[in-house]
Amino acid sequence: MKIALTCGPVAIPPTYFVVQHAMLLRDRHEFALFSPSARVTEEVGIPIHSAMMLRPGSRIDTLRVQAVRGRVTRDIRRFEPAVVHQHFATWSLPAASAARRLGVPLVTTLHGYDVFALKRQSAGVWGAITRANLRATTAGTTRFLAVSRWLADRAIADGIDSRRLRVMYQGIDTSFFTPGKPGAEGDVDEPVVLYAGGLVEHKGVRDALWASISLHATTPHRLRLAGGGPLEAEVRCAAREHPHIEVLGPLSRAALREQYRAARVLVMPSRSSAEWSEAAGLVSLEAQACGTPVVAYASGGLTEMVEDSATGTLVPQDDVDALALALHRWITMADLEYGHHRSAGVEFVRSRRSAQGAAEELLSHYNEVTAARGNLIAD
Repeated sequence: MKIALTCGPVAIPPTYFVVQHAMLLRDRHEFALFSPSARVTEEVGIPIHSAMMLRPGSRIDTLRVQAVRGRVTRDIRRFEPAVVHQHFATWSLPAASAARRLGVPLVTTLHGYDVFALKRQSAGVWGAITRANLRATTAGTTRFLAVSRWLADRAIADGIDSRRLRVMYQGIDTSFFTPGKPGAEGDVDEPVVLYAGGLVEHKGVRDALWASISLHATTPHRLRLAGGGPLEAEVRCAAREHPHIEVLGPLSRAALREQYRAARVLVMPSRSSAEWSEAAGLVSLEAQACGTPVVAYASGGLTEMVEDSATGTLVPQDDVDALALALHRWITMADLEYGHHRSAGVEFVRSRRSAQGAAEELLSHYNEVTAARGNLIAD
């Protein structure tokens, strides 16, 4: 069975979630990814068709991307898929057009910012393009998949038909994200608090800094920050003033896994606003799969990715004191109790949030939407 994966401009890495289920199912079904522009620096095992294949470091020209969407539509149609699976409700015109002309189902996974765009009235040419994509998606999608219950509820409130909507947690690759060997903490001489994500306001990196700085005098630890973004200069300034802070910059998937394994706790103070919220927070699942508890703000879909008091701690958004107190608890927890929580996190992800389980669930969605056409996907 042929399945066309479609999306807007994409970079792999870091955007593995667009292809991760196909990577797990490629021995059983034929997948191909179609994008107006792609930057791919790691082999993923499925064909990638891009109207503009970009080199590392090159910038995406959004107007040029829009100009090649007809070519993307033609490429999808030539593939002759049984299902077209679009990631994000934006950048979706080629997928919606190809599915309509081929007479095949369109499945659309909602990831977060696309749902917020449903109500946002952006001005100018870009706003008009976004609205056209959203109209095509809402009209042509056979089934929507939301990456959390929180996001599904938000999508319904913003006009998505609940009868066409299902919750499907994406999960993470639990064959890759695994605990390290006992005692293999590398160069760690103090407990490590890890932050992994964009150095941006809405990810709460400032709150992570403030909580760590306030805590360090009484509870020695290291704060390591993995990622890049517009607040990097500010973060590096804090690191110069406070030697326990280390700025790692962007990391490869394998290097990030080693940081998860070395960390005592992951801090994830993502902040919801009128414009954005963490719809899922896959980083929290990656850390737990590696045996690292998570301290996070109880915002957006994060409440569905961390089992409070079992695999981590959820604290009220913007409460930096509560964030610091929760970090203190995990840093100073007795090893025996900590080990039980580590095991609980690993089991939670493996049993309820794995990409392997999600891949099988995705096949059931494909089967259901194709059943009416007598084109079931075989196991």
